[in-house]
This record gives sequence, structure tokens and C-alpha cells, in this order.
Amino acid sequence: MPNCDVFYVCACVLCTLFVLCIQWLKRLRHPCVVKFHEVALFSEEICVVTERVTPLQLVIDSLAPIEICSGLYNIIEALSFLHQVVSYFVFS
Repeated sequence: MPNCDVFYVCACVLCTLFVLCIQWLKRLRHPCVVKFHEVALFSEEICVVTERVTPLQLVIDSLAPIEICSGLYNIIEALSFLHQVVSYFVFS
């Protein structure tokens, strides 16, 4: 998968819960939510592979105010979507 990022997370007591949550997130599909591709467990760490992302900190200074507003709107859309999905699974 050439168009992806790999993140290494220190292993923890809750790694099983963590992996279950990530696998659940892999099934989410929304244009404003980062897509998860894979999770791998190693003896000392957890490896999470996502679609390629650019840290906002690297580009924020070059964005126009309208682009920042658009980005904030996308974040709100993603949070609303996640809230609806989580509410559905928790309360059903």
C-alpha cells in the first residue's frame, strides 16, 4: 500500500480493546474520516496503517481563511457522523 502511513503505538494493557476499536473503525466510511487499512500486534507495540495524511501543523500557515473554515466544517461533519454511529451502536 504505497499511499498509506504507518503509526507505532506502545503496547498497553487495553491492547485487545484497542484492536477491536480499530477494526470497527476500519469499517467506517465517510469522506472526512481517516481510513484505517490494517492493525498488527507485535510483542512490544501495535502498528496502525492508515491512508496517507499530512499533519495540519505543516500546512496551516499556507492556507487561506476560507480553506481553514472549510476544514473546520469537515471536522464538524466527521464528529457528527461519528457521534451518530457511536450512538447507534451503543443504544441499539
